[in-house]
Amino acid sequence: MQDLGIIERDYFIDKKSGKNFDRPQYQALKSVLRKGDILFIKELDRLGRNAEEIKREWQDITHEIGAHIVILDMPILDTRQYHNGLEKVISSIVLGRPKQAISEEFITVYEEWKEGSITAVEAMKRRNEA
Repeated sequence: MQDLGIIERDYFIDKKSGKNFDRPQYQALKSVLRKGDILFIKELDRLGRNAEEIKREWQDITHEIGAHIVILDMPILDTRQYHNGLEKVISSIVLGRPKQAISEEFITVYEEWKEGSITAVEAMKRRNEA
């Protein structure tokens, strides 16, 4: 976390099982999160043990609170890098379905968008056409 520039007073270390949200550090973290804050999480499963729990927490943090989420072991899940609705597309793909191989077409479209050679709208159109 220090490599990311996060000062120790902003650490919330949660050592309890992620089986439910009765975790004092997690609840303290959510109580201080504000719009525009960035939440760095080591692993996605800290948000829940199944897809529904994870989606619910993701929605609460990103839409209700308005904070960003960065999942350190899954760089594609970094809401700071998405605009114009692409975050919803990426999160629905990653959070909403069983693991599947990412197609070459998706990687190509994603890389073009990331380089700025196409817009997010164009990327979504291409994705829907595939």
